[in-house]
Amino acid sequence: MKNFKLVAFIAAIALLSSCGLNKMVKNYEEVDYSVTPEVLENKGGEVELEVKGFIPEKYFHKKAALEFTPVLKYAGNEKELESFRLKGEKAEGEGKVISKKEGGSFTYTTTFEYEDGMQDAILIVKPVASLKDKSEELGKTKLADGVIITSTRIKHNENVVSAAHMYEKETIISENANIYFAQNFSNLNWRLDLNKEENTKEDLANMKDFIRKGWKIKNIELNAWASPEGEISFNEDLAVERAETGEKYLATQLNKIANEEDTKVGFESAEELQLDIYPKGEDWNGFMAAVENSDLEAKNTILNVVRSQPDLKQREEEIRNMSMIYKELAEDILPPLRRVEFTVNAFEPKHSDEELKTLIFSNPDTLDIKEKLYAATLQETNEKKIEAYEVINNAHEKCWRAFNNKGAVMLEENMLDEAETSLQKAKELKATGEVYNNMAVLALKRENFEKGEELLGKAKKAGINTSYNMGLINMIEGDFAKAENNFAAADCDYNLALAQLMNDKADQAISTLECSEKGAKEHYLLAVIFARKDNQSKSLEHLGTAVEKHEKLKETAQKDKEFISYFDTEEFKTIVE
Repeated sequence: MKNFKLVAFIAAIALLSSCGLNKMVKNYEEVDYSVTPEVLENKGGEVELEVKGFIPEKYFHKKAALEFTPVLKYAGNEKELESFRLKGEKAEGEGKVISKKEGGSFTYTTTFEYEDGMQDAILIVKPVASLKDKSEELGKTKLADGVIITSTRIKHNENVVSAAHMYEKETIISENANIYFAQNFSNLNWRLDLNKEENTKEDLANMKDFIRKGWKIKNIELNAWASPEGEISFNEDLAVERAETGEKYLATQLNKIANEEDTKVGFESAEELQLDIYPKGEDWNGFMAAVENSDLEAKNTILNVVRSQPDLKQREEEIRNMSMIYKELAEDILPPLRRVEFTVNAFEPKHSDEELKTLIFSNPDTLDIKEKLYAATLQETNEKKIEAYEVINNAHEKCWRAFNNKGAVMLEENMLDEAETSLQKAKELKATGEVYNNMAVLALKRENFEKGEELLGKAKKAGINTSYNMGLINMIEGDFAKAENNFAAADCDYNLALAQLMNDKADQAISTLECSEKGAKEHYLLAVIFARKDNQSKSLEHLGTAVEKHEKLKETAQKDKEFISYFDTEEFKTIVE
């Protein structure tokens, strides 16, 4: 703590001619005071100041009074702070009483709003001594140097949110078909009524035509089933046999397609494809669904019987008995369950990323909106991304996603006016959480923090994670604990390190920055941290690197009272001059 002599008292004594005041002059060296902090600091737009003083015993004249008014001088301006008054035991008026016999101490505290230019200010005091009807302004005494603004040095890397392009790089298209079997049989009988139906034939034909397209086949699934009225073990074996029949039929069809003239398929035989075979056994789920969706008058009775009978053997017996009673059950419900299901899963052909990057400009009409939005994200520079989104804007005037995403890229480039136009258009089309978040970022970059907080509230309500952006507002408001919590998920992040420093966690801040990608701001903050840790060599090392990366930081450092103890050193001057 730096101590300052109360020069003001000397001037007061010269003004007043009593023997008591002369004694105060003679013993002045015993009077001192201290200022905390020695260098003032802006936290959340406010600066706190505390002055502590000690008056020795038999020093203060009983009828004397001393009033001082701290004044902050900066950029040609003067800001007077709240006055403070000391008085002797017999002095009139308000003030802190100082006993002549015992002396005393006093504490003066005040808070004032930070204004631009105060960083390079000095704080002085204008004391006024009085006795009876005489008063005179005394000399000025410096109390503190400047205002540190480290907490405001946030990095405007707000999180922008792009709307999802909805494009799938890999899309699986499936085609299904069935073949059916007679009760208790596993041979393929094309004379079976279900196999002769037009929809069965059409599904099989469509499946084959789907394979003929030549799309890359991911796999083919084959599920084999039995109806649930037989014995469990018999039906399980029956499902296996039906699966074997289905596999043989499918292999034959695949081999024929592979050997067709001008075939487009990429395989020469069925053996090259992945065939996943699943003998499922009894299809109880299919049975229950078919009954529930049927017009059977007795369907509730049938369902209740099945649901109330946990024993599978007994349940099968009940189904057999009911199929003898209910003709519709035997003719309409059970036969479709005796089947093999084929599902061919193929990859839908897609343009390569390189093709999409080019087509968005050369032939955008060949792409759908999802492909275009994805193509915009593939561009290597923000300038090209903006161009791509403008192509989409021209072709799809109602696409809020493109306007939002273009605005997000513009925010990254600090094209604030252009971003506002694009985001406003997006909002007119659809006011989503993404749009609100990005409009909040725009407000933060323009330092309209109240508006930013309001918009982030809307974005959060819409399901957007706004924690990081709220952390920036917390920093401006001086709530560093909340800011650190909101930045917590951002590892190796500059703003997290800044919040940690403001929470007196210098070592954690160093660790956070050490693993970050360090630019000029990161090195400058490390220089500040090491200065606070009284590590001059490390501080100046990082300051030198910061200046090398961004020369304008020389001027910043010259006025930054974080380095006040280095101002007169040759090492510091070499870096900043």
